[in-house]
Amino acid sequence: MKLVKLLAAVLILTAAVFAIRRWCWVPVHCSVIAGRVDRRLGLLETASLYEIEIGTRRNLQMIEPCVAAMPWNVVWRELAAQNYRLREDHENVRRQYELALQYDKRPEFHFRLGMALLALGREDEARPHLMIGGTVWPHYLLRLPQPMQNEMLNRVYEIRKGN
Repeated sequence: MKLVKLLAAVLILTAAVFAIRRWCWVPVHCSVIAGRVDRRLGLLETASLYEIEIGTRRNLQMIEPCVAAMPWNVVWRELAAQNYRLREDHENVRRQYELALQYDKRPEFHFRLGMALLALGREDEARPHLMIGGTVWPHYLLRLPQPMQNEMLNRVYEIRKGN
């Protein structure tokens, strides 16, 4: 009987350790990592190409376990996309925002996906995403090249006017 109680206690303790690690420690640890990566991204905005390559590779390695542990958390997709954007890897930027949009339909994700598609030369695919982001945040459209910028701003104006 004592052996059964001992095994039950060990099993309960193991489950408790696993649960605490999975639901308490990992999110806190990943939150700290997100802060570090975000600060490093700010520094990499003005870095040399070599520093960008090394820094973004390290950032992506740091967030990889967090993506695996919490794939529904769009913060990781956003951080990954920002790192790929610095590398001018527009295909991976596109992929990250498409994955993020599976969990969260934020207009800024649509807009950034549209910008990645534009960078890939896929203007027709980009337009609906740019319109979603631009309808909510018209100032985003100021980043677009002319004459697309004027066209999209006019469409947003018409939508907001109610025509």
